[in-house]
Amino acid sequence: MTSLRPLLLGLAIVATVLLLTLLLAFTSPVQTWAARRALHAQAGIQGELGSVSVGFNRVSVENLRIHGNGYRLVLPSMQVDMPVIPALRQQTIAIKRLVAKGWTLDLTGAPRRFVSAERRPDAALAGYFALLAASAPTTRAQGVTLPPGFHGIFDHLSLPADIVIDSAELEGEVIFPVAPGQAPARARVMLTGGNLRMGEEARFTLVAAVAVDDPAARVNQLDSRSELVARMDSPRTFDRITATVVATASGPQAPNGARLTFDLAARREGQAEEYGLALRSAVRTLAEFKGALPADAPALTGTWILDTRAADLAPFALGRPLPTFAISGRGTYRADRALSSLQADGTLDAAAERLEVIRPELASIGAINLKADFDLEGHGQTLHIQRLGLALAGAAPVARLDALQGFEWNRKTGELHVAEPDRELVRITLEGLPWQWVQPFAPGYSFSGLPLHGELLALARGGRFTLRTATPLVAQGFSLLRNGGPLLRELDLSAAASAEYTTQGWQAELSNVTARRGANELLSLRTLVGQSLGRDQPIKATGTVEADLAGLLAQPWATTYPQLATGQARIEFNLRLSERDEIGVEFRVANLVHEDQVLPDIQGELRADVQADGRIDARIPLKIERAGRESHLELVAALKPVADGREITAQLSSSVMYLEDVQVLAALGALSNPSAAPAGGPGGAPVPVWSGYTGRMMLDLKRVYYAPNAIAHNIVGSIRLGPSALVVEDISSSLGDGGLFKLGGQISFDSFHADPYALTADVAINGYDPGPLLRALNPTTAPPLEGKFDLTTRLSGRARDLGGLADSASGGLNLNSRGGTLRALSVDISEFARAGTRLASVAGLIGLATGDERVLKYSERLRAASELTSGLASVNFDQLTVQVERTPENHYIIKDLAIISPTVRLLGNGIIEHQPGVSVWSQPLSLRLQLGARDALAGNLRTLKLLADETDALGYAPLTENLVLDGSLENIGTTRLRELLLRALNGT
Repeated sequence: MTSLRPLLLGLAIVATVLLLTLLLAFTSPVQTWAARRALHAQAGIQGELGSVSVGFNRVSVENLRIHGNGYRLVLPSMQVDMPVIPALRQQTIAIKRLVAKGWTLDLTGAPRRFVSAERRPDAALAGYFALLAASAPTTRAQGVTLPPGFHGIFDHLSLPADIVIDSAELEGEVIFPVAPGQAPARARVMLTGGNLRMGEEARFTLVAAVAVDDPAARVNQLDSRSELVARMDSPRTFDRITATVVATASGPQAPNGARLTFDLAARREGQAEEYGLALRSAVRTLAEFKGALPADAPALTGTWILDTRAADLAPFALGRPLPTFAISGRGTYRADRALSSLQADGTLDAAAERLEVIRPELASIGAINLKADFDLEGHGQTLHIQRLGLALAGAAPVARLDALQGFEWNRKTGELHVAEPDRELVRITLEGLPWQWVQPFAPGYSFSGLPLHGELLALARGGRFTLRTATPLVAQGFSLLRNGGPLLRELDLSAAASAEYTTQGWQAELSNVTARRGANELLSLRTLVGQSLGRDQPIKATGTVEADLAGLLAQPWATTYPQLATGQARIEFNLRLSERDEIGVEFRVANLVHEDQVLPDIQGELRADVQADGRIDARIPLKIERAGRESHLELVAALKPVADGREITAQLSSSVMYLEDVQVLAALGALSNPSAAPAGGPGGAPVPVWSGYTGRMMLDLKRVYYAPNAIAHNIVGSIRLGPSALVVEDISSSLGDGGLFKLGGQISFDSFHADPYALTADVAINGYDPGPLLRALNPTTAPPLEGKFDLTTRLSGRARDLGGLADSASGGLNLNSRGGTLRALSVDISEFARAGTRLASVAGLIGLATGDERVLKYSERLRAASELTSGLASVNFDQLTVQVERTPENHYIIKDLAIISPTVRLLGNGIIEHQPGVSVWSQPLSLRLQLGARDALAGNLRTLKLLADETDALGYAPLTENLVLDGSLENIGTTRLRELLLRALNGT
């Protein structure tokens, strides 16, 4: 006995612990702790729980607050009187009394996709069916075994357990959003009823009162009363369900009150079921659906009727505007027991207007009407169309779609099966599509012109589905505006197209797309696009574009571009779009004439690869032709994404280039985009036009003709793009006559400056002979200056845009030479050289014969004038220096000019006055010179009494008055010098 005491004591301790544990499990603190842990473990839900108490016959919950995705529930208290142990064993849930009052369900935090006024109807329908699928019970009633197939809706209303509800009282408030900009609505909800048990009728009443707290609301009160009656033929199944919902609305929009009644009835007799659903207003039936499933019938059959108007539903929209609509129709439906086949037929007539309440852009569509006549059947993935006719109209007929024969379409494989493969399947007739209907799908643009019309036919044969235009799509008088500004005006558009789909792939062809203005064809397009089906198959496209550039540039979109008298372009393209896009374009632009100037023809191509990571590798060779000469250029570039934008690595090369031809095209480009003003960056701060791009472009130009017979060899160097500067790095070249050229500088950008672009440039030329260039400017006369010259200059300037930098650049230029020829003082040789010599000889003979001293002096002046003009016509100098400064007004100030030869010294200054749009070589010149002479030239000037008596330290005697040269650099004028010599010759 003594040996059993420890064992008995141990058992007593264990029993005591178990009893205490059991007692603790039924205490409220322990139950509350367990419930809180369970609540916190729920994903996507946060909440607080005051307390929970679970007894053998009662469950009490106090101060429950939970919130999840868009909702918040506050439940002060809830009591459920029921036997707990059977419920935990899932035997019978017998609720004697359920009471929950004072709760609040707030839905105003619901995600926008659920409450937005722009909610898509198809998304809402999909969500509704998903909700039905999620809430449909999947547990069948115990003891019920049914054969495969659909046996009615009551089969899907089986409860998961035996349930009895004697009494339920739920009362609270639901807060939910209504129309955007309106205060949330509040609904007082009360559900009462009970007697839910097998063999009896359960009755529940749901009363809801909705108040809209908005004085401007057209309906501010919505009340509904719902009566639900259900009878259970087993502890888990029903055989009768009826529901009647009566809703009334009142407010300024419905001063006498509006009423809607919704009736639902479903009953089962053995294995047969009948259904009825109806929506009625106070005066008529708006919608009605009926169905029957006889016990021995193979299918569910029924009828449907619609006769609904916007005015019937508007009072119940809680202030949300509705378009004006009316929809009517009737027909039948049929579904087999397996629910694998659904057939519906009937007619439908729908009209709507005021579509702008759905989306403001739809206002341009106006009133629309759709009529449908159909007989459709869906079986699994296959849709069988026996009859289909659609007619769409607005103010006039717009389009028709007619099925010309029955066919089947497999939505998964895309296969089509038709009864008569050689006969057309579908006809689509565009009777007149108004451009206003296109407006909502192109925001910012507006269209006008005669409606689009044409006809398309579909054919299915040999596993192919083909859609083609039976008559071209045509739109006459088409005009297009963007943000109120015109782009295209009164064009006649036409297009012939076809598309084909097979199980191997698809392709589409635009065989003849044209745009005409009157009798002139401005644009034509032909293209073929296709793709093979399968994983990662590329889209391929080829085509040709031909354009009348003069006609296209005459359209409003091109008012900022230079206009052409003539011009044609042809583009051939070949695209392969996939993970790596391949682009091939060949183009030719020819017969360009701008303001009576014949421009070069351009021929080239573009080859580019675009990688999935955004890297672009491109090659662009160009040939520029003009007057029998050709320039050949090639740009090779790589563009890759980097952290702060894109990085460029490029090389521009050329075997031969005629600068004049390239400059003409560049000038046209500048006219096309006269201002490259700073663009706006983040926060609105200005940024340079190259913002987001960095990198370097190398130059390798073998031969550049910058004037006829003037050539630069091997131009090399680089241009570097940085975040705030474009830097020219040591561009150099050898000139054709042995000279050397160097250029360096940069264009920087300062966003805080009123003129953010700044230019600094240094140019140096050594051993340059300007003779070939000056000879090219004026081929009829010898160049006014020849020799070897050294030139240095530094330019600087600021401007608001890149185009203004050239005009704003100012700076000084130094020109030096240690030998050359000056012909700028040449006067009329025919008058003074040839005639003068003969007259001098004759006058001398006469003077000797007669002894007339006046004749002898005139003879001496003639000789001196002839020798003087011959000497000044070509002055071989030993030294030339000059400084030129460009002012901010673009004038060129000439100062400290000095030319020294053995017989002549010239000192002077002057100006080249800027004239907009005139080349610097043609701008007016005014140069004042002081001439000093010695030796024979000085003697001739003394004979003409044009030279002072005194001389300087070097023996040069000054001219009695200054020389003035005018004209321009390309044609220097010596009229003043000629007049001076004539006065001296005549002794005046």
